[in-house]
Amino acid sequence: MPDPQLSKLTKLSRPKLEALAQRAQRALEVLRQREVDSLVDTIRTQARDLGIDVADIVGRLSGGAAPARRGRPPAISPALAPAGAGAANGDESAGGARRGRGAGKRRTSKMRGMKIQPWFVNPATKEAWTGRGQVARWLADAFQQGHSVEEFLVDKSKREDAQRIQQKLEAKFGKGGRRGGARRKRGRGAAA
Repeated sequence: MPDPQLSKLTKLSRPKLEALAQRAQRALEVLRQREVDSLVDTIRTQARDLGIDVADIVGRLSGGAAPARRGRPPAISPALAPAGAGAANGDESAGGARRGRGAGKRRTSKMRGMKIQPWFVNPATKEAWTGRGQVARWLADAFQQGHSVEEFLVDKSKREDAQRIQQKLEAKFGKGGRRGGARRKRGRGAAA
């Protein structure tokens, strides 16, 4: 016997069905957050009733007692910190007034998680590099074989950036593309 609700869903148009799926996903996320909050409250209450510090529980969950570290103790998640802990007992690191670099919310880049267009593409293998971080191995290898960095540039308006990377590679491998500049390493049996 077919499911009557499924037959209703199959009659919906694609945009309406996608909107319904998004609303259902949001509702699931809200429900999950409520469940997590409830669990955290239960753990806090039980720990307080037993006289156990929540930090001990977190330490056990993360693989046993951590070795003693120098400096400031690790910060406890505000969700797991016992209610009223911190400034009341003189411990400023557990929810009280915090000072210094760690104060406030952590800063994250606005670009975090965003896709970045590649600046360089290897036409033979379709490998791409955004121009950030360490130079891609395929690009360094091509440079060592005598290719120019600009040959692999996707957007020709970024020539200045390509020249900067070319200079970085020249500093590392020399103008000829070999490490150490024009000098070549002599193999076994090479004449002195």
